[in-house]
Amino acid sequence: MQGNQGNPPGGGFGGPPSGGFSEPPSGGFGAPPSGGFGPPPGGGFGPPPGGGFGPPPSGGFAGGPGPQVDPLAIASTALGALSLFLCWCTCIGIPLALGGAGTGAMAFSRANQPGSNPTSKTLAIVGLGLSGFALLLDVASIFLGMGANLIEMMSRFR
Repeated sequence: MQGNQGNPPGGGFGGPPSGGFSEPPSGGFGAPPSGGFGPPPGGGFGPPPGGGFGPPPSGGFAGGPGPQVDPLAIASTALGALSLFLCWCTCIGIPLALGGAGTGAMAFSRANQPGSNPTSKTLAIVGLGLSGFALLLDVASIFLGMGANLIEMMSRFR
């Protein structure tokens, strides 16, 4: 029974050591075993096998950066959304809607040229639609306000 040498009978670790804590043995863990881990057999990892995708073309991505989105199209969409939000105040809503429609028309004509970004055309159409709808609401609110005032004035003269 080699595994039980120095241990008390019945297994286990016995009681706590007498005398409290003792100083750790000097020298630490010592040197690693001779040899250690050597290189893997066969010289390690070799070069990758042939084939694959190959190096990327010069310039980074396959076609390089595409055409940029027209800033007028972005401005048209922003002005159209803002004019729709502020259509209740006609003194602000009408100029914003006209500005959105104008920038949208310019962006749409630019987006129809060859080589332009298709997102520019989409944003220009959205800007034109929002601006047109806001302008329609502004004009309708003016006429409804005028009609309400006219009805009120006519009821006073009865």
